[in-house]
Amino acid sequence: MYALTLVTDARDVRGRTTSGELKLQLSDHVPRTTTAHEVGIGRPIVIGWTDISVTSIKAEIDGDPNSRDPDLPGVIHIFDGLLRLGNGRTFDAGTTTLIVLEAGPKGFRGYWTSGGAMAQRVDDRGRLANDRGWFCAMKSDST
Repeated sequence: MYALTLVTDARDVRGRTTSGELKLQLSDHVPRTTTAHEVGIGRPIVIGWTDISVTSIKAEIDGDPNSRDPDLPGVIHIFDGLLRLGNGRTFDAGTTTLIVLEAGPKGFRGYWTSGGAMAQRVDDRGRLANDRGWFCAMKSDST
């Protein structure tokens, strides 16, 4: 079990945080919400769930991030060092992805981004306005 904290860098809520628990575990099959290519053919499949709420930091999650169904997990490791929160599969809906930059025996950290994969939001000046920020996940005593 990890204690997960996300900090936003979005202009109107910069510095706001949200925290929750994150559980990751190995799975023996590819969930319906992803493909073998995304999880990496021949690599261990890592799934999990989190009880974090991202509305206060204006991030988006497509689907239920707290789902413990191995076919529709709330969190899934995709590609190298990316954790997708939520179990939705629509590419134009918002999703939050954790990009791991550093990992060690006590946890991992990096940055997160949120928004639709097909459509990007822009602010009133025409700049990209997808939500983003930093995160850390530290091992907790309740593993």
